[in-house]
Amino acid sequence: RLKLEIVRFGGGNLWEQTALPYRSRGSLLLNLCNRAPLLKCRQFLVIHDAAVGATPERFSRRFSLLWRTFYRIFGRTLPAFATVSEFSRQELRTYFGIPEEKINVIYPGVEHLPGKEADSEFLGRLGIKGKSYLLAFGGTTNKNLRIIIRALPFLPSDLLLVVVGKCDEKTPPALRERIVQAGCVADEELIALYKSAACLVFPSLYEGFGLPPIEAMSLGCPVVAARRAALPEV
Repeated sequence: RLKLEIVRFGGGNLWEQTALPYRSRGSLLLNLCNRAPLLKCRQFLVIHDAAVGATPERFSRRFSLLWRTFYRIFGRTLPAFATVSEFSRQELRTYFGIPEEKINVIYPGVEHLPGKEADSEFLGRLGIKGKSYLLAFGGTTNKNLRIIIRALPFLPSDLLLVVVGKCDEKTPPALRERIVQAGCVADEELIALYKSAACLVFPSLYEGFGLPPIEAMSLGCPVVAARRAALPEV
């Protein structure tokens, strides 16, 4: 059993940089998602990618500058890190000067999916049951959803595009009936989408790992992916 302690004192950056190192004093602090307090030496940090260095245009100038500086300091002060691919290990060295020997590669898995049943009614609720569709992910510009939308007119007219997550790309009026926005989905709903899709299309421009292709292949869904970033390795 793990003892759970909820620390309530402010929030965001202030909480992370002050209350968190104070309450974790005397203990090893494990940070699983890119961020960590600067004034803490006994900690282990997982950095999933070097996006603030490689694609700074996706972030505010202040945020990008702050975390590029933090990562360079962490590279000198922390004894070890983890990341999610060999690609990301090289990126962390290139953009932040973190020595390769300090970085451990630990690949993510799909343990959150096995054992769960597909939501058999979800496709009906979306209005796509029995129809042929491509599956894609939106939400950020690096997912490159726009290139799929541009390609859609060249594909069979009865083939739909189902988008998981936010779809904020401008859609030509002629294509609106072919694009289905699923929004945020539960694991059971996502399993149903993977199992019935013609394929997952994942033309992402930058990924430290890229979990959807692994999820899809674990469920027998074919994948079309970009030859970019960590995706060939995955």
